Amino acid sequence: MAEQRQLEHDEISDLKVMKSANGYYLGREQYDKHLENWFPYNRVSSYIKDYDKAEKLLNQARSYTKNFNDLKPHQLKEMSKNFDSRTAFLPQDELKKNLIDDHINHDREFQKKMQPTITPDLSR
Repeated sequence: MAEQRQLEHDEISDLKVMKSANGYYLGREQYDKHLENWFPYNRVSSYIKDYDKAEKLLNQARSYTKNFNDLKPHQLKEMSKNFDSRTAFLPQDELKKNLIDDHINHDREFQKKMQPTITPDLSR
């Protein structure tokens, strides 16, 4: 039997294929504890008409982001900044930029690395 855990109000899902009236897309959902339901939170891709293509794009996105946690926070932020400095985006560049920013904002392991470590002052 799968272990049940209490979801927090601000729980954010992993990146996944989602659907709206405009088509399928890659995004995240947020859990609302009071309503006890998941709701769309963000979208990182353009809309895709075919589910299989959206699933393939999700696999490509996972492949692209799988090594992000091996990077130092400043390296990932630099990657994002490099995309910001470009004047013209190709569609795949826009997705990559969105994936980098999404990872910076929502990956739990990355967030832990971003938290400053406090070292005690032992000189006293």
